Amino acid sequence: MNDNRLMSLVLLRRLIQNQWDEFKEGLGDNLEVFLDQTVASIADEDTGKQKWLGVIGLLNHCMSSKKAEDLICVASILESVPNVFGCDYDQYMNDVKNTFALLFKDHSSEIRSDAFRSFVTYVIENDDDDRLIKELSPLMSHVVELCRYTCMSEDGGDDAPLQCLAELESVAPKLVNPYMRDFLEMCVTCVLNTEKDEAFRHSATEVLATICECSTAVLKKRHSQSIEFI
Repeated sequence: MNDNRLMSLVLLRRLIQNQWDEFKEGLGDNLEVFLDQTVASIADEDTGKQKWLGVIGLLNHCMSSKKAEDLICVASILESVPNVFGCDYDQYMNDVKNTFALLFKDHSSEIRSDAFRSFVTYVIENDDDDRLIKELSPLMSHVVELCRYTCMSEDGGDDAPLQCLAELESVAPKLVNPYMRDFLEMCVTCVLNTEKDEAFRHSATEVLATICECSTAVLKKRHSQSIEFI
């Protein structure tokens, strides 16, 4: 089975899981058989064991690569199917972290932005797993630099990283809080920069508002000097 077909199956999985009744309606017999086989391939509901070995093989292949196009494939799969590793995610966590770390340092702002979006989705879908969130926390130093580039650079790409940062703060503030000073400084600077595109300033304001809502105690205790600027 080639990589493109595997990727299509992975992306199809979420649609099957979330909108099965609407999706199945009107399908021909052949497609129904194919979809039944696809559903039967996914992780066992009782054990959490991933049986879709072709996908695991694809992920292993891509995670061992240094090419951005292979690594972004991994990020896309994790965004679409956050539980793709099932109960065996511990075995792959170092590779997952390395994948995101490399993508966050890629020379392309578009690649970095796409990777951060995937990262945030992965965190959101696993926010009840404290151990996994702790494992991902070292990646936040890369997130700081990624967002700083968005705020400070004249060619900062788009404002998507700031939108993702606001979403991350709303769901997993414990990831953001250790770096709150950096995020406050860059976002306040961005908002006050009248030469910056309005979309960036609006998104930076959204980050600040979300920090105020979700991390009020930390803001007051450790960064009270920033409140007057906010």
